[in-house]
Amino acid sequence: MGPIRRSGTRTNVHYDPEMPENWTLVKLRQELNTRGIRIPPNTRRMALVRLFRESRENISSDAGRNNEGHANTIFGSARSQNSTVTDTTTDHVHGAILGSARSQNSTATDTTTDHVHDALLGSAASQDASVETNNRTLINIVSRLSTTVQSLQQNVTTLTGQVNTLITQRTVDAREQATSTTITGNTGIPTFGSTGNPRSEVNSNGLNFNLETAYSALKSNALPTAAAGSEEQALRNNRYVQTPRGYSAESLPFVETVTPQLRRNIISGMDINLSSLLIPYYVGMGTTDGEDKSETSSFHTKPDPRLNRSLTIGEFIQAFGIYKNIMCSAFPHRRSELDTYERDIVDMASRYPGNGFYEYHRRFSLDSAAHLRYNNMAVDWSIRNNTLFCNIFTNIRPNTCNNCGSTFHTSGFCSATQRSSGNKINDSQDTYGRERVFHSGREICNNFNGHRGCILPRCRNAHVCLACKGDHPKINCQQTKNEFQGPQKNGPHTQRKN
Repeated sequence: MGPIRRSGTRTNVHYDPEMPENWTLVKLRQELNTRGIRIPPNTRRMALVRLFRESRENISSDAGRNNEGHANTIFGSARSQNSTVTDTTTDHVHGAILGSARSQNSTATDTTTDHVHDALLGSAASQDASVETNNRTLINIVSRLSTTVQSLQQNVTTLTGQVNTLITQRTVDAREQATSTTITGNTGIPTFGSTGNPRSEVNSNGLNFNLETAYSALKSNALPTAAAGSEEQALRNNRYVQTPRGYSAESLPFVETVTPQLRRNIISGMDINLSSLLIPYYVGMGTTDGEDKSETSSFHTKPDPRLNRSLTIGEFIQAFGIYKNIMCSAFPHRRSELDTYERDIVDMASRYPGNGFYEYHRRFSLDSAAHLRYNNMAVDWSIRNNTLFCNIFTNIRPNTCNNCGSTFHTSGFCSATQRSSGNKINDSQDTYGRERVFHSGREICNNFNGHRGCILPRCRNAHVCLACKGDHPKINCQQTKNEFQGPQKNGPHTQRKN
């Protein structure tokens, strides 16, 4: 079979180098990069041709929308030629818009295309410059607005501080005017100053309000329309029963009867000896700090022996309650802090024998006052000082249950007492089977009356003789020795010698 003969004749296609379809891949990339179009490296050739045509059509349409002046600028160089060249240029521009590129005068076409490109670049540059100018203007406006707002805020803050200062000054003036009194004669008008407690005013002599100030306040608060002692008057007068001569004592709140100096020492945070709070209206300083003592006071010459005794847990609770009420009258937020501290002290007293809890309090209070005075640091009393606690209670045996040895409860609350009678522990004997003897409400220590003696540093049992209840052990008791030296009694193991 012979070869197949191709039918038809070949048409000679004219090669136009201006058509993008005839360009190489490198030239297409260069033209697109010149127009500011970034393309991926793996883009195909026909896609590049399509992008080039679209960009050229966009440029042509933008150039056609410009006004005549802009068009004269773009095509100014082209109109300097003769009419023949102008017609040819117009045909070339029209051919560039339609994508035909059929012009015969390639030199004039290239010149016109360059002018169009330069004009477009100039227009874009002018637009960028105008945008940058607008941005700078906006930035300046925003900065001026922020500066104005900051100045307004500063003015408002200054005005607020001035208003608060005026209000505070008016309050102080009103309080001084209310607490001041005019004394008859030429002695002048004494003014009462603050002692740190906003609820009480004390004058320079350390005295509280006097009868004159009290009667002045009574006259200003009197309600003549209400009967004396009536419920209406009690409600009006903040539940205090008022009479024409004063207030009913039973309707008034409880007040701590301490000296003004001792009250000021408590509020200032000084170390207070709680024993001074239990002495009725104690006239001393009540503090361990000797620098605040007056040299002219006679009651500082001799020490008071009542201040050196250690308080029991009941006395401590009573004295610390007075201290807490005075302190919280000036600083109410310390109520929970001092309540926690008091609960911790009670726990120490219940778990450990002796007066270690009071020794802990005296040392803790002294350290707190020292930190406040020399370091200007307030100590949180609700947190236990474990170092001080261990130094005091390390060698002290805690109170334990006699039945199970637990330190969390006493013998009266031990669960072992709820057992059956067969397993019930014999309370009449100790752990070694020795008989338990009591004297004056306390159990007598059997170890103390033995040969080895009691080795506990703080024994909770009574160290007295089992026989005569003296302060010596039984082995040294003369009464017991006399009984042993007396006549022997007849028994099953004794025989009388003839």
